[in-house]
Amino acid sequence: MYERETDSLRSHDEREKQQIADRQLSPVVVNNVDLSAATKETGVRLGWRAAPGGSYQRLRWRDYAERMSVPILRDGYWPGINGLVPSPAGAGSWPENVEPPSEGSIDRESWTELVRVLTDHSRDGKLTGCIAFYTPWTLSPIDAPFLLNGKLGNALALLDNPAAIGSPQNFWSDDLKWFVYTDYDLQASRISGSVELIAALRANAGLDCEDLPGIAR
Repeated sequence: MYERETDSLRSHDEREKQQIADRQLSPVVVNNVDLSAATKETGVRLGWRAAPGGSYQRLRWRDYAERMSVPILRDGYWPGINGLVPSPAGAGSWPENVEPPSEGSIDRESWTELVRVLTDHSRDGKLTGCIAFYTPWTLSPIDAPFLLNGKLGNALALLDNPAAIGSPQNFWSDDLKWFVYTDYDLQASRISGSVELIAALRANAGLDCEDLPGIAR
């Protein structure tokens, strides 16, 4: 995720509702139901997210959790809007100066670093066979190919897959030495692999890695 400095304590939801009140935005109305009033704008988006640029800086889960004096994960939750209390201004909506992780997708910078580390720790390097699985409802059209088979050296091409809004939900090597799991409803991915691979992921400054409690090592 990314953040910029600000004196504001507003959440994304409070900003949106103020903009609607000031007639800077129009409310979203479906079948005569004002969804803008009935729902909360979390600030979370779907699909690939790139660094916003400008004054935004990388913000790590641990740094943000320590700032908020909350655990990275609440008991029984995975990383996401319910697993981490995100905003002093309003529970369920991130601060307006924070661009939170996307739901259901790794961000573009992290995918690039992840593929590099996986390549370094795979049997045949860039020639390692791998499979990418997409949940069909993340594809457009929905009947687009949802299972892709190729070489790890071509995995960066998935950044520009025109049929998919984000990263694969499952991504694994054909020798089953590593597995990347990205749930469509969550804001983080789980990576399984060798002790050496996990150590390399933790050591990579371009990746934001945390250990999940209760996961065997």
